[in-house]
Amino acid sequence: MAVPQGYALDKGVRKVKIDIGTETMVEWENYPLATLDLLKIDERTKKPISGVEFELLNSKKQSMGKFTTDKDGRIYLESKLAQGTYYIKETKAKDGYIKNDGEKMIELKWGKTTKVEFVNTPIFGQIEIHKIGNKNNQITGQLDGDNLKGAEFAIYEKATGKEVTIVVTNYNGIARTGELPYGEYIIKETKAPSYYVLNENEFEVSIKENGEIVKVEVENKSVELKTGGEKSTVKETKAGDTIRYDFNNLQNLSTVALEDFYIHDSLPNAIRVQRLFTGTFNQNMKYRIVYKTNKNKEFKVLKDNLFTDRVYEIDLTKGLQQGEYITDLKYEFEIVGVGFREVEKPFLYAKVNSNVKKNEQFTNILTIGGRYDMQTVKHEDKFTTTVISTTPTFNGKLPKIGY
Repeated sequence: MAVPQGYALDKGVRKVKIDIGTETMVEWENYPLATLDLLKIDERTKKPISGVEFELLNSKKQSMGKFTTDKDGRIYLESKLAQGTYYIKETKAKDGYIKNDGEKMIELKWGKTTKVEFVNTPIFGQIEIHKIGNKNNQITGQLDGDNLKGAEFAIYEKATGKEVTIVVTNYNGIARTGELPYGEYIIKETKAPSYYVLNENEFEVSIKENGEIVKVEVENKSVELKTGGEKSTVKETKAGDTIRYDFNNLQNLSTVALEDFYIHDSLPNAIRVQRLFTGTFNQNMKYRIVYKTNKNKEFKVLKDNLFTDRVYEIDLTKGLQQGEYITDLKYEFEIVGVGFREVEKPFLYAKVNSNVKKNEQFTNILTIGGRYDMQTVKHEDKFTTTVISTTPTFNGKLPKIGY
């Protein structure tokens, strides 16, 4: 037996008496089946939720199948069910939502559409960042493990890379986000506390449970300010000798870049500098060299727009007045990065004055310094030479060195 689509089979039994020679009419009535229209929505946004699985049970709690909400958040069973009592339960929530427990009873009527709405609560949590110092900080006085204020963090969605919020640590070193939806996130430090080095690591976290606070501890290394450099020449010389000074290990040993970086060579009165070979450096930039003389106590530009990857030979005797000589030479860089140092070492030639006395000593002072924020740093190196004779070793020309 068959019935038109959308109608229930009439299972009733009719008793019919048939007389010979007569026509007997028997009627069967088919009732239109009921329609179930289920809608699943987000509790906060009221928007539909797709991909939620439900199970439909009859009045005896026997399963009649599992169904999943479509892109519009609906399960629509058109003219599929007989009149009666049914139960619906959620068997699988969509990721990011709290699953509804228990069953919901519904009554279906012949030929009628019964609408049922289910609400899911979305999962929200928070991220809490605890910022602490690593090692004692010689500038601020903060100790290893102290809480750090003023660290700024950006939070991004892992899947899209979209920035969702920015937080800054308070006096307790704590930065906590507002409510964030279920999902995976990436934390990046965008600004370090004063006199601490930016932590460039990325931290991945996940919010999985409603109301949870995901905690992350992030360390910052203390800023260390240090420069280095040495200048050397012969330990002993004679009046009138030409000697060579070498610059070695000129470097930024700090954990941060330094502004206004300089290499300052303070020359003794017992010598007169003649030629400078600038050397090269491992970071590409421009710099200049300035100088002072015995007749000019203010620095003047000797050479400008010099490139760190080139060696320049500079005559230090030109442009001076009679009786004038250079007392100070200074390399000036706008900013140098971590690990800055010389590649080909600079050096200069100088002539020992003829009027020096035997056993006289003269000292060259080299200072390498710079600035980070409001803090300055410098390193000083000294080299002392002794005059052992007033008779020069030779009176010839300066040696050729191939540049």
